[in-house]
Amino acid sequence: VKGIVPLFVLGWSHFGIFGSKLPDLSHLQSASIVLTIFGVVLASKAESSFSWIGTLLGLVSNLTMSARDLGIKSLQSEGESTEKTQFYSCFYGCLYCLPLLIIADGFSAMQSVDFNLLVACVCFFFYNKLSLNVLEGVSNTITHSLINVCKRIVLILGSSLFFHNKMNRWGILGTFFVISGISFYRISNSVRHPKSVLATTIVIGFAFSLLLSASLESRSGSTTRHKSIAIAGENPRYGDDNRGVTWTGFVDGERLNKWRGNKDDGCKGQLEKNRQILEEEYGRVFKDFKYVAIINYPDHSNKGDSAIYSAEAFLLHNLDVEIIYVCADMDCSESKLRKVLEKYPKEKVAITLHGGGNFGDLYPYIHKIRESFIEFFTDYPVISFPQSIWYQNASNIQKSKEIFSKHPNLILSVRDFASLDFVETHFRSVVKEILMVPDVVFSFGAIHQMREWPVIQIVVLARGDKELGQDNTGKAKFAALSGFVNTWTSSDWSDSEPSEIEAYRIRGDTSASIHSWNQKAWMRTRYGMNFLSRGQLAISDRLHAHIICTLLGIPHVILENSTYRKAQNVHEAWTSDCDVKNGGTLVTTTDSVRGSLKIVAEWKKN
Repeated sequence: VKGIVPLFVLGWSHFGIFGSKLPDLSHLQSASIVLTIFGVVLASKAESSFSWIGTLLGLVSNLTMSARDLGIKSLQSEGESTEKTQFYSCFYGCLYCLPLLIIADGFSAMQSVDFNLLVACVCFFFYNKLSLNVLEGVSNTITHSLINVCKRIVLILGSSLFFHNKMNRWGILGTFFVISGISFYRISNSVRHPKSVLATTIVIGFAFSLLLSASLESRSGSTTRHKSIAIAGENPRYGDDNRGVTWTGFVDGERLNKWRGNKDDGCKGQLEKNRQILEEEYGRVFKDFKYVAIINYPDHSNKGDSAIYSAEAFLLHNLDVEIIYVCADMDCSESKLRKVLEKYPKEKVAITLHGGGNFGDLYPYIHKIRESFIEFFTDYPVISFPQSIWYQNASNIQKSKEIFSKHPNLILSVRDFASLDFVETHFRSVVKEILMVPDVVFSFGAIHQMREWPVIQIVVLARGDKELGQDNTGKAKFAALSGFVNTWTSSDWSDSEPSEIEAYRIRGDTSASIHSWNQKAWMRTRYGMNFLSRGQLAISDRLHAHIICTLLGIPHVILENSTYRKAQNVHEAWTSDCDVKNGGTLVTTTDSVRGSLKIVAEWKKN
């Protein structure tokens, strides 16, 4: 839509806005404009998505931007300086935007100015300064709008060169058309016989596009040299480019189902069995329900917890159960949930507890929220998603038991045998049912196609919170890796966030806000997947690094040196077929950093 701005300039000029006149364009110049617009649209094809709101707003933006350029060009023609026109456009723009900002975000937004915002403002200022200088230097506004359109091609090429985004044939062909169109438009303005240079322009554009394509292919291909992996065999890129869905929000169930791979890496049958167990068990549990609330949404940077929520939403989608309420830890309110539940048939509603590894007194704040909802909503079924159980204090066990005993319809789910033994011993008499099921992230199934190209040899993902004795952080602990491999990195995926995450300021309990919760979790989940995909081999002490690596087909080492033993317990229960010791190709386990180094040495040698 933004690529057709030159047509809007011609339209305004036709009506004589700001005293503008239609430029005297030859047929060849007109053809070059159409060719350039067509190239921009074609190059943007792979990145495009459609919505009526976006389309209409894009058209309105075209109207205002083209009118602004014509107005400023008119002022420049009358002798007004570029600095003066820019000052007044910024000044009045600020007057218009401030009320909208205050309405949207309140006065607190005025206090949230940070360094990144200031840098963005400076960049935007100089962008406008350059744009107005260009406008002053060209003979007509159509030329300026054509140059402005070309920045979209620059962005596409820049992302390809700097971020290694592989250009498809549409991008290459569109680039060819844009280069040809712009070149021909420029030449036709300065040469008496523009037809004579048409063939030369096309040849130059085509040659440039071919060179660009070859360059990008070689950059992308440079990672394919690392395809030989001792533990996991081949490591190709599975399926087509999926960046179009990386940041667009929580994918629908049908698309994710199509992404399931068929590569047999030693545990294909195990993963399919895990997925079926989850669908069958929760299909039975949710058989009579159409609506659910989810308590304890993980609105923090641990990508594993976001993967759990995304899998919960995905599983519920497949079971045709609608999420009607979501609350993060600090925002959970019994009274708000009660108001939402009253809008739906009571016999069709259940309350669900977000899964993970925080059931017990290891994370007391989260568990107290869980207990308060169990205690407050005894008139609704409460169903937990799979958890690992850990209590350190006997009095807290007794307190939980007393709260659970007051609820007549409480179902607890666990994901490992140690947790199963615990709840059987302490809570069997006070809950309606106990489910032993895989971690809910296994509901994704094998999704090899979502793995990105590896760009280094080893990724070490070591948790920074040192849960129950784990202390694997810091590159110094893995410095010996440099003796085996050339490229490796060590960090925690909780240390960084997707840049777009700040855009999600979710308020209210509407369907739109729930969709935003889903998008936010999925954004973090894909970030975690890409984090692990960087390496040919991964080493981690995080449970969901193990699960995500297994689903993506990434060979990895489970470093389990915590007294909690979450990762090892879940592995023994649900992914033992993937273990190298049992004939698999994906998983190797160790209880020390030294052990992981030995595994890497063997991997490198083979």
